[in-house]
Amino acid sequence: AIRFLRDVAQGMHFLHDAQPSCVHGDLKSANILIDRNFCAKLSDYGLSSNTPTTYWSAPECLLGQLSSVKSDVYSFGVVIYEVLSRKVPYDGQDWQSIS
Repeated sequence: AIRFLRDVAQGMHFLHDAQPSCVHGDLKSANILIDRNFCAKLSDYGLSSNTPTTYWSAPECLLGQLSSVKSDVYSFGVVIYEVLSRKVPYDGQDWQSIS
């Protein structure tokens, strides 16, 4: 799990540190691919729709604000929670009660 999460963190750092910087905007487990060497790779970065993915989105994004580096870090925290607990936080709740 640590290697997987490290790979995701390194991918996020690469995006955020790029010139110009790139925000993923929809970081979630479904957008993390595993290659044949079991390395995690980010997908769908910079292509997020205007509709955030509820469980992984920062509260401010659920309320209509644009994605940012900070909201990507929040989403990464949810991925960490999901990897370690094998469930998403707030499962079964609607976005209004989460935000």
